[in-house]
Amino acid sequence: MISERRRQPRFLPVENSFAALGASYSKVGKIKDIGLGGLGFEYIVGEASNKDQTRIDIFLSRNAFHLANL
Repeated sequence: MISERRRQPRFLPVENSFAALGASYSKVGKIKDIGLGGLGFEYIVGEASNKDQTRIDIFLSRNAFHLANL
């Protein structure tokens, strides 16, 4: 059994929560868990990108919510 090493707790998101990485959304995927220390999301691997991926946008499709440029 692997012990948990995270310092902050993670929480399960509401249904249909997505994250987009980079200014041009080079990686988009479904959020698995989220917390103060970060988030985990699943995405389909495509071609490698050297673009800036220092920002992330969060979308909640259920209530048409968009949190931009984190």
